[in-house]
Amino acid sequence: MSMTIRNTAGAEGEQAAALTTAPFQGVALYYQCSFDGYQDTIFAQNGSGFAFFRECNVSGTVDFISGSGRVIFQNSFVKARSPMEGQGIRILAPGADQNTPNPGLVLQNCELFPVSGFNRTEFSGVLGWPWKNQGKGISMSSYISGFIDPQGWAPHPEVTDIYMAEYNNRGPGSDTKNKVKWSKVIDKEETFKFTVCNFLQNDKWIPKIISHYLDHLDDSKDSVGIHECLDMHV
Repeated sequence: MSMTIRNTAGAEGEQAAALTTAPFQGVALYYQCSFDGYQDTIFAQNGSGFAFFRECNVSGTVDFISGSGRVIFQNSFVKARSPMEGQGIRILAPGADQNTPNPGLVLQNCELFPVSGFNRTEFSGVLGWPWKNQGKGISMSSYISGFIDPQGWAPHPEVTDIYMAEYNNRGPGSDTKNKVKWSKVIDKEETFKFTVCNFLQNDKWIPKIISHYLDHLDDSKDSVGIHECLDMHV
């Protein structure tokens, strides 16, 4: 709580994680923490557990939220930093392997924007790309600023089993009409698969003193303590 984890390798350090979260058979919770890096700032390692980030700050450049784990970022600030020349911004880089059942990287009610001094004419940005087959990247009910390319996502020629999805986002970078054909615009029912209730197997392990959304943000009564998780049979 109220802790900063920083990797000072800089953009030239390439893959240099500030945090590797690896709850192989357990859970990991990060509340009001900051994670500063460039490439691969947070790496969600595979395993049978899952992680939850609430009201956190995450900054980076290339694939700065990546991995084959099962993770939700909720009410967090996701900030793009200037990468090295010739690079661009990729936020999510989801993958999968045999050790992680139902992996995915989820942004829920987050704010995605560049840091001060970011040159939007020099560097392009995308929500992410499919790092490995069967990974999932989801942005839902989040604010996306205009630094994101209208196509939204970058391809990976060797990855064909793809799930990159958006739901109910807002802001100048949220328009879905020009997004790549292989990404998805999902409906509310589909997004229930990626809420705390279903994706993180209920919220019994999250302390009640930490406010969090159980299901959706469309209902102001969706915060913890107001109602029980909805049974969506997913």
